[in-house]
Amino acid sequence: MNSDHNHLVALPKEQRINSCMREIFIMRPEVMIAIDSYKRLLTLPRLSDNPGMSIKAKSGQGKSTIGAYMAKHSCAPNSDWPGKIIYIDLARNPANLDLTKLMLMEIGIQFSPAKKPLNRSYRDLAIAEGLIKENNVRGAVIDEAQLLYKGLTDRHREVNFGSVKGFSGFNWGFNICLMGDPDQLEELFRLDDTISSRFNLRLATLPLLTCNPSFIAFAKGFVEMMPLRQESIIDNSFCVKLLKLAARTVVTDIKKELYSPLRSVVAILREASQIAIESGDEYLNSESLDRAFCIMTNKVDTQAYLDRYTRL
Repeated sequence: MNSDHNHLVALPKEQRINSCMREIFIMRPEVMIAIDSYKRLLTLPRLSDNPGMSIKAKSGQGKSTIGAYMAKHSCAPNSDWPGKIIYIDLARNPANLDLTKLMLMEIGIQFSPAKKPLNRSYRDLAIAEGLIKENNVRGAVIDEAQLLYKGLTDRHREVNFGSVKGFSGFNWGFNICLMGDPDQLEELFRLDDTISSRFNLRLATLPLLTCNPSFIAFAKGFVEMMPLRQESIIDNSFCVKLLKLAARTVVTDIKKELYSPLRSVVAILREASQIAIESGDEYLNSESLDRAFCIMTNKVDTQAYLDRYTRL
């Protein structure tokens, strides 16, 4: 255990329960490959037509976490990234799906001396281009990229498509990474041949979770980050049950799919860890998952629940 974990384990119970909800990023092999592929693009010189890539994954599989991770580490002091990147999650800006405005806002907030958004004036566009070069901003990750076209008028959609192409061009020199649902990104590529040729060749598809060595290693790594004072039992049967409990029917447009989103897996592990600390068990096993799932789905034993609070 590292010093940070030892520090968390020594905290009082309430603080340890709260720390189960802190931001945690566990690097999976397929994620590492995708990130390295994008980092290689940033090492290229700025061109008149800069190559991009796409990362495809079903809802809840960690796309947003990956995008935020790349932006944070590329901008960190002493970063080993070739340049900084900007992360834009279109789902967080449903009332303003103008990509150029969102990009100027992020550039202004992150890199201008005043730390204020820039606008679409010619003056601010020139300032933005200068800030990009001064701060070695080399790329941008656009999450939920299907929102570049979904529900928009033809004109608004074409403006966004033009922005994506423009950011990859000579003045901005960005290597763009589009992230989204596989089917919805394919629809985006069908709508525009230029975007398809630029973003549909270099791509990474994050597979659905299955109980393989990679997932077992992920589960072990995540549980080790929880402030539990005893060693947990994370084996094949634990991971099979975890995936089964996390399975959800996810509806996208008119399509239904049953799979285990990473978001659900993490939520169950966090809940089980909090319960283990609160109860004094201080470790996880397969029964811990059942207990957490019952509480999350409000299927607890009513009498046992009443008895517990009667004792209090």
